Amino acid sequence: MVEELTLTLAAQRLNARCERTNAASQVALRTRTAVEAWLKNRPGGTTIEDWVGPDPKPAKSEDIITTVSRLERRTRELRADLHRVESAPFPSSYGKERMREIWWPMRTLQSTVHNAEGPRPVAFAETEQVIPMLAWLFGDLMVKGPTP
Repeated sequence: MVEELTLTLAAQRLNARCERTNAASQVALRTRTAVEAWLKNRPGGTTIEDWVGPDPKPAKSEDIITTVSRLERRTRELRADLHRVESAPFPSSYGKERMREIWWPMRTLQSTVHNAEGPRPVAFAETEQVIPMLAWLFGDLMVKGPTP
């Protein structure tokens, strides 16, 4: 009778230990499945590098899967913020400042002076080339053409 009680208690301890081990192996299996799926969906030529930085800290009562999910969600949020910033237009003040920095090419013009005396009087003038400036200012209209 005592021996049966001892064996029953031992079996109960082994069953509890087996359940804890199975639960831990299920977490490991889900983690492995998630990692394999992530690796399969990476574009060709993707390299994986070691993380240099502090280890992520799980929040209170958070397991590793929940922590990874939370950090993935935060990564998506940060990528969306980056896309929004990169897609935003520059302010007009920046465009005006850049325009002032542009050096427009100069062109030397030569013309004959008709109302002067001498063997062929000639005049020279240096002016900015207007066509590149107009193309820069009204490029869309020049490509589109006149409206009917």
